[in-house]
Amino acid sequence: RYRITANALDAAAIAILFSTFFAAHALWNLIPSTATFALLIVVTVLTVLLSIRHDSIFIAILGLVGGFATPALLSTGENQPIPLFTYLLLLNIGLAWVAIRMKWPVLTLLTLALTTAYQWGWVVRFLSTRDLTLAMGIFLVFAVTSFVALVLGRRGAADGTMGLALERSGLAASAMPLFFALFLSAVPRYGVHTGLLFGFLLIVVIGLTAVAIAQRDERLHAMGGLATVLVFAIWPATSFAASASRMVVALTVAF
Repeated sequence: RYRITANALDAAAIAILFSTFFAAHALWNLIPSTATFALLIVVTVLTVLLSIRHDSIFIAILGLVGGFATPALLSTGENQPIPLFTYLLLLNIGLAWVAIRMKWPVLTLLTLALTTAYQWGWVVRFLSTRDLTLAMGIFLVFAVTSFVALVLGRRGAADGTMGLALERSGLAASAMPLFFALFLSAVPRYGVHTGLLFGFLLIVVIGLTAVAIAQRDERLHAMGGLATVLVFAIWPATSFAASASRMVVALTVAF
């Protein structure tokens, strides 16, 4: 009979748990970082289960914020991309499942925005030439995950406005690897790795073309074509090396 009160109490309890575990680690050194991380994951899972049980999107959003805040709050300042993005991938999959099951597309949109922030934050702060292959894999995996979640969420969206927002977000998710390829082509220390750069771009463009044919959405194909032209225009001005000329000719033919 007291739905609003119950949801508010749940939300307050979750906030207290998040803040208590974090304070126990960061302020008082009572809990090591690994245990704190595990406890905050448990709280996030609990939040998701409560949101489903009480059919409360407010609780779900609180869990989403807490789940995404956990890596930032417990960061040691070291470059640990594999644990970070494995955690974010599991969080993406879990929240996508909740969003699809409960028909809460706003969860999918927020997940996409926060994941993108983590991806580019890591690129700006930690990316080095030895991490290029890993970074390309990260952008590909999260683009596919986000696109699938957005497509499935759009099918369950009854609101036309929300469906349009999900459609546009799907295009944005698909464009993230293209933006990353443009970034690599514009930075000389990354652009000199010609095979990696153009091989990555070719994989992305082939994937977008396949999806464009399957969904009959020419915008995806146009995005891939435009990004290809821009990369071929930017790269010679920043990273061209005469030793790579034959490879570039071959890649031009391939594209």
